[in-house]
Amino acid sequence: MATKAGFRLSDAIKNTGRPPIPQAYEWAESYTPTSSRPLLDMSQGVPGVPPPTALLDALGRAAADPQNCGYLPNAGTLELRTAMAAEMKEVYGQDADVTPQDLIVTAGCNMAFVTVAMTLADKGDEIILPVLQPRVSADKADIKCYADPTGLNRMTLTMLGIKPVLLHTYAREGFLPSTERCAALITEKTKAIVLVSPNNPTGAIYPPSLLASFAELARSRNIALVVDETYRDFITTHAPHQLFSPPSDWRSTFIHLFSFSKSYCIPGHRLGLICASPDVVPALCTALDSLQICAPRAPQVALGPLIPSLRPFVRETADAVAHRHTLFKAKLPKKWHIGSQGGYYAFVRHPFIGIHANEVCERLAKEIGVLSLPAGFFGPKGDEEGTVGDEDRWVRFSVANVDDRKAHDAAISKVSWAHPEFGTILATASFDRTVKVWEQVSAAAPDTDGGASSSTAVSRWAERAMLVDAKGTVRAVEFAPSHFGLKLATISSDNCLRIYECLEQPSLAAWQLLEEVDVLSLPTAASPAARSVAQTLSLATPTQTASAPLDSASVSLVAHALQQQAAQNQNQLPGRPGLGTREADGGWSISWCKDKYWGEIIAAGCGIDGIVKIIQVTPSRRPSSLLSLNPAPASSAPSASDPSIKSPAAATNGASAGDGWTGAKTCAVTSIAWAPSCGRSYHLVATGARDGHVRIWRVKPPTPSEDLDAGAEEGDGAQWTASIVGDFDDHKSAVGRVEWNITGTVLSSAGNDGRVRLWKMTAGNVWRPAGHISVEQAEEQQGDVDMGDVAVDD
Repeated sequence: MATKAGFRLSDAIKNTGRPPIPQAYEWAESYTPTSSRPLLDMSQGVPGVPPPTALLDALGRAAADPQNCGYLPNAGTLELRTAMAAEMKEVYGQDADVTPQDLIVTAGCNMAFVTVAMTLADKGDEIILPVLQPRVSADKADIKCYADPTGLNRMTLTMLGIKPVLLHTYAREGFLPSTERCAALITEKTKAIVLVSPNNPTGAIYPPSLLASFAELARSRNIALVVDETYRDFITTHAPHQLFSPPSDWRSTFIHLFSFSKSYCIPGHRLGLICASPDVVPALCTALDSLQICAPRAPQVALGPLIPSLRPFVRETADAVAHRHTLFKAKLPKKWHIGSQGGYYAFVRHPFIGIHANEVCERLAKEIGVLSLPAGFFGPKGDEEGTVGDEDRWVRFSVANVDDRKAHDAAISKVSWAHPEFGTILATASFDRTVKVWEQVSAAAPDTDGGASSSTAVSRWAERAMLVDAKGTVRAVEFAPSHFGLKLATISSDNCLRIYECLEQPSLAAWQLLEEVDVLSLPTAASPAARSVAQTLSLATPTQTASAPLDSASVSLVAHALQQQAAQNQNQLPGRPGLGTREADGGWSISWCKDKYWGEIIAAGCGIDGIVKIIQVTPSRRPSSLLSLNPAPASSAPSASDPSIKSPAAATNGASAGDGWTGAKTCAVTSIAWAPSCGRSYHLVATGARDGHVRIWRVKPPTPSEDLDAGAEEGDGAQWTASIVGDFDDHKSAVGRVEWNITGTVLSSAGNDGRVRLWKMTAGNVWRPAGHISVEQAEEQQGDVDMGDVAVDD
């Protein structure tokens, strides 16, 4: 079968390069996806989420209605134009002077540009377009134009016989166009300046002041300023500009273009918008009548009544894209440089000097399965065979179409709820080294007629912030008690405790890192500068209510020496010779003190030594240790002649300091729970560890009078004391979680034995098992304690 055409194609088509997306997909065909590394398509700017269900349903109903099969007026439905005029006031400000008579609906934004170009310029006229820094001379501007907005614009102008005049943008200026260079390009043949913001391919967001200066330039030269704002709704920090607001006489020179494809996630339905002076609208409709007659009717009918109710969806989609930009920036290798970022795109310079971006993108696709587009695809095309300069190393990544519906990129380690007074707020910590803050939001659900229903509400979780300071996997997260404000503590495998405070309520967008503490570097003894500084660590039997304190500086030196010896001996875990510390062996956990009186105090454990440090966080000074909870303060038995130091064996078994001391090493603490005080004069802190032990500590702060007396004399601090009042190894396996009931009288623990065990204090201040939850409920029940007999000791 003969396939060769017997007619000649136009020079404009022959000089237009192949569309870039199919070429990128050809690269990807050489890649074999796996479950752990699927193909990641960051080439084409398409929405990463589907349209909302209400819009999909409305599209279906509109398409099925025979009345919507006919023509419409060139300008589109009045209902959609009225809704969009109101929507533009939401975007640009309520003083924006836009009416339905200023608007025309088109079959996509590309059609909008073609229509405007045909209306403004004749053959031989000029239109100024911003482009990337060139590698070809300006007189070759019509060669090898590609399928990005400015590339399509150049192709359109060339086919219409209009000369595209290229306004070069540069990486050193953030790819922003210059009004000075633009003014130098204006001639008597110039009919318009065309801008795209946020830009494609660079993602650069043009500041409102820059757009205002271009508007002033256009007015002073009596030419049109055409701004393609397809990605306007993805500017989340400020209004795109104030060109529609008084005292601006925008209708004299300004023409605005918009696309429904990105904001409403319907690129296949081809709807665009032109906003121009009513004096120009008839001429635009004349051009449209020869191109499209009218834009697709069904999506206009579907969208018209829904625009107001879809506003939350548009905003949440924009927030999601902004989050993807943040995530992309955080995960990008350090030597890759982001030149500009915004809208759907990030424009990045790769670090490989002398290698063209085309080669890098091809290898990314074939070897790693990441699809991206080199700057060379966004013409005019340079000499790929010549010397490769910095301008040849740019790559466009479309971050918007990446599926990030997972809360995190790796397993979630902990979840924490904020106090209800701040709203329905949740924080999640993950092995992907991030912490995210989420808020449950509600919006009125559209009714079947397309309006907003007040009787039903649709709730969804919106990501408000992502904290990326951790250098290791984040293992625990916990909101502070509400009386300290909206604060958040995290601990990660880099052994750092971090305290954050929300600076913007109720938006929850800005969080300040208040403290970053290397927990291991804090002394195990109390810090001299702490408010309640002296430490007395005593270990008691379950029936002991007091024990002799460590006294004076000499005992502190002994304790410090013992701690150093313990650290040296615990560099290797039993059963893992030579491996040292690794994440699989460690434990990282935190728990806030619920009592307001003593200020912000948090218990933190990290690493493999089994030590929990009680840390005081004070705004006026650096965080300091009040006390350390260490069930094995030395790797060998302390001297039996020193009655002031009790052994872990004594704490657990009731033996004396010299009886049954084994010097066994402890394992990492995997969970900490600080009990509500509920009027007690002491605190209870529970820990669960990898060695299978559940330990309950009685932590007693100084009395208020002692603390005040200690503050009167510098260096003579009040004493915090701690004693083990319960130590249980019933799980016989690693303990994953400990948690108190609301009154702090019953402790629950969960272990790898598949059981949830309960513990409570009985008469005589003795902690005993109080039952367990498992498949075999009858087992081990005879020793359980009646849950109704809870003893509380002051």
